[in-house]
Amino acid sequence: MMNEKNINFVVENNLCTMCGTCAGICPENAIDMVMNYSKGVYLPVIDESLCNECGLCVQCCPGFKVDINKYRNRKKDEVRINQLFGAYSSIFRAYSRNNNIRKRGASGGMITSILSYLFSEELIDAAIVTKMDQNDPIDVVPYIAYNDKDLLLSQKSKYAPTALNTILRKCLSDEFEGKRLAYVGLPCHIEGLNLAQHLYSKLAKRIVVTLSLFCHHMPSRRATEFLMYKNNIQFENLKHIDYRGNGKPGRLRFLLKDNREIFVHHLHWTYWGCAFLNFFIPVRCWLCYDKTGEMADFSVGDNWQKYKIDMEGAATVITRSRQAIELLQNMSQKGYIEKSDMSVEELIRDQDLRNVNNISPRLDLWKLLGRKVPLYDNLILKRKIHFKELIPASRIMICNFHISFPIIDIIIKIFYTQLIVFKKIKHLINKVIRKIKSIFKEIKK
Repeated sequence: MMNEKNINFVVENNLCTMCGTCAGICPENAIDMVMNYSKGVYLPVIDESLCNECGLCVQCCPGFKVDINKYRNRKKDEVRINQLFGAYSSIFRAYSRNNNIRKRGASGGMITSILSYLFSEELIDAAIVTKMDQNDPIDVVPYIAYNDKDLLLSQKSKYAPTALNTILRKCLSDEFEGKRLAYVGLPCHIEGLNLAQHLYSKLAKRIVVTLSLFCHHMPSRRATEFLMYKNNIQFENLKHIDYRGNGKPGRLRFLLKDNREIFVHHLHWTYWGCAFLNFFIPVRCWLCYDKTGEMADFSVGDNWQKYKIDMEGAATVITRSRQAIELLQNMSQKGYIEKSDMSVEELIRDQDLRNVNNISPRLDLWKLLGRKVPLYDNLILKRKIHFKELIPASRIMICNFHISFPIIDIIIKIFYTQLIVFKKIKHLINKVIRKIKSIFKEIKK
């Protein structure tokens, strides 16, 4: 694979992460990230007349190869290493002490608080973030924020693909000479950026702080289109989407052009209660080893420990560099955030990492099915193939065909009904077991 001259082979083998790094660093501007509407994902399209086959896009592509071992060896003297979530210095449960930021944000407002602090202390000149596109309310686009006011557009989760690293083309321009930037992205975006920084010293100097969002997977655009179908919303009538809001776990809001609002609870079966969680998953997301973004300085995601009693929301924050832990300590001392320590085991349980990061069986199964898989080094934990993975594999295959929503609706309903039945059976069995145990205890007395 390393002999390939451009990243066409990545696209052909469904290994593209949609990160956009190839387009962002191509010296000939020969690559554009284009939405493939039938799959609902961004894919690179190469103008062969401009491509000089320099191979830089291949070297910067995190889709087909991630050298975890090399990265962790560089970090091991600075931080500790955990096999499930990588390099880290500390783990916290934290939230913004600014109530407006905390309420508007999805995870206690931590990302916005960190960026706001960096601006206020004049540690950065700008921040690379994302916002919903004004011209296409389902699309997510990268942009550069220069102050706290600019940051407001980036708040809240966005459950739709974005080719974030296309913006690296702008960061490499003379406009950002001598500037210091913060960067917020998903784990795959961070991996692509990390590879690009090794090739372009300008990026390494200019992007001084990186923040990764936790990512179970990024649903395709078709996930949102399915949700619109279920709520009888026509694209031409849609004005704006807020994917998260109103506390934890929150709810989605569709704002229509006639100013009507339609809400969907975050855990409804058509949303993250089933459809977004189990369907509309791009192949490369399903094969991803990195939920928590281990190549960033900060990793931030929802904290689920107390969500039933703490409806304002909070984040799980992993610091992964000396710089990050110092920044967070200073923020705490200056009253920007409230934080408390979390243990490694609490993090693993909070994010279900033993299951989510258990990708070795998926890789082996995908190869058995005759498909190409990403190249990971030997730090991926090896586990035996479990053929229960055939169920999610079949869902992946279904959703990578352009099947009509009425048919997908039936499939999801059947799957969700089975989940509910199995959950009730499991609950009943556990109840019977507890009753039997209590009877035996009474007999022994």
